[in-house]
Order: sequence, then C-alpha cells, then structure tokens
Amino acid sequence: MKEYAPAQLRNVGLFSHGGAGKTTLSEALLFKAGAITRMGTVEDGNTTMDFDPEELKRTMSVSLAVAPLEWQGHKINLMDTPGYADFYGEVSEAVRVSDGALILVDGVAGPQVGTDAVWKRAGNLPRLIVVNKMDRENADYRGVLDSLRERYGKGVVPLTFPIGKSDTLSGVVDLLEGKAYAASAQGPQDIPSAEQPTVDQLREMLVESACELDDDLINKYLEGEEITSQELTRAIQAGVREQKLFPVLAAAGSRSIGLESILDAILQLLPSPDDTEEGKDNGEKLGALIFKTVSDPNIGRLSYVRVFSGTLNPTATCGTCRRARTSASARSSTCAARTRSRRSAS
Repeated sequence: MKEYAPAQLRNVGLFSHGGAGKTTLSEALLFKAGAITRMGTVEDGNTTMDFDPEELKRTMSVSLAVAPLEWQGHKINLMDTPGYADFYGEVSEAVRVSDGALILVDGVAGPQVGTDAVWKRAGNLPRLIVVNKMDRENADYRGVLDSLRERYGKGVVPLTFPIGKSDTLSGVVDLLEGKAYAASAQGPQDIPSAEQPTVDQLREMLVESACELDDDLINKYLEGEEITSQELTRAIQAGVREQKLFPVLAAAGSRSIGLESILDAILQLLPSPDDTEEGKDNGEKLGALIFKTVSDPNIGRLSYVRVFSGTLNPTATCGTCRRARTSASARSSTCAARTRSRRSAS
C-alpha cells in the first residue's frame, strides 16, 4: 500500500440538503481520478458509496461512507454523508474527522433548510461550496450565488463559472486560472468570447474579496496594479483556512463537468492534517478516534479510525480500557463509544 505524508492527505466531508447529488458527485470524482473503472448511478444501485440494502431500496444515502482517491500525488479521503435530517448523526461523525468540507447546493433549488443545518454543523471547518446539477432545467448559477451571499455573507465568492446552462452546459471557467475546462476536451482551454463579460465581472468580485484580507494586496488593488495568480491563490487559501472566504464552484456530477476544478481546489485550498492543530502528529502516544463501526456479513465488525498522532499497529494499547488489542477492528464498541463521548465533550 502506498504511503502518504500528512501534507499529502486531505480528509474531506461532503454535506448538503437531501437530494443535492453528493453520492453521484462522489462517484464521478472517484471515476475521474481513476479510483474506479466504471461510473455507477444511484438509480441502478451500483455506486461505490451507497451499498447498504436500505440505501439501495430507498435510492438515497442513510449512512456515512468513506472512499479514497489519488489526485496529483495526493490522497483525498471523501466522506459522503446522508442529506436527510433523520440521519443527522452520520453528519456529526464526518465533521469530527474532516479537515475540510464540500457543501453541495442544488443548482435549481439553491440553499435550503438542510444547507443551513450542515453549514452550522460544519463549525470551524474550512469549506468550499459546489453548485451541483447545473445541467438541469432552470439551474441558475448567478441566482444561487446571490442567495448564498445573502445567506452566508460576502465571504462567499465565485471560483468557477458554468459555460452554458441546462442542456447546453459544456464546461466551466476557472476564474483563478482564467481558463476554461470543457467536458469534451482534455486540459485547459481558452475562455469562450461570449462568456468573457460575465467572467470579468465575477473575477473582479473574487479579487476584491480576496484582496480585502491582505493589506499589501488591497493597496495594490486600490492603486490599480495587477494581482498575479500566485498572489491571489495565496490570499484565497489563507481566507479559506481562516473561514473568511467560501469559494463557489459549478458542477454537474452526472455529466462529469467541473470535476477537475473541484479536485484542484481541494488540494490548493483545503488544509491537510499538518495544517490543523488537531491533526498535528507530536510523534508520541497514539491518539486516534473510532468514528464509525459497522457490521459486515462477510468480514464481521469493521471500524473506521482517524489517527491524530502516533502510529496505529496491531499491538496498540487502548487508552480507555488500558488493554492491548490484536487489531484496530477488534476494539470493543464500549471502548469506541467512550472515546467518542470524551472527545465530543472536549
């Protein structure tokens, strides 16, 4: 198994109101990165994240699911959560072990009650917003962007913009790079001339909001000097990690549009475990949290563990019950519950 340094890891939770398309987007991202060889659908019941019989029956997520992918030499652990309030405990589990969040918003409905709930529950997590389902009829990126800014403040800024709409959606424009990413082409392309006025307007919004967070950049901006892409990227990265900026990306998961920009933004803007206080490894005792335990009919009880410090090995000692365990999955449910309770209270 390939090993990754903490700086090469991204632990990302996917959250939204029910029906915004998290599972479909997760499947598309996994396929885009080559983690899976075919892209399943929720309707066919063959997606990577939805595998529980109850999920297949309901055609919706009811449990937290985790899947890794590799992008540009980094490992991204995606945590797909249910969007319906009945399963809100799964959202809390993912928030506890995530270093950053993707908040999905329906491109037609815009922010909803469930969006407000997960936005509040995300707490101090740096986050990106994805306006999904931009291929649907009546999808309105600008309308959703305005609603998000009205709801969550002027720190909500555009990062990618859709080319076309509904049936004519063909790709996205990356406002940071000043390039277009078309579904029918590999790599960045020139921005279509018809989209340039809108792109100029939205990029100005992005630049102004980012420069306001940096004294040197705001002086350059007010004096009319050019802000380089490197300077802008650093300012946006700092704003995201300080929870002062919330970039908005456009996507259509079912048509694999906008995926490259999302993956790039996760690497560039969301923090690694090295960038968070809780995730820093002091090189001493094992510090880990079993955040979910499930029973599998084939392999028995399976526990998902987030390691915060030290090394997890077959002879690791449980700090709660002071007994060595033969494997991580062999820890008792009582031990896991106690650990979770203590950490939630801290």
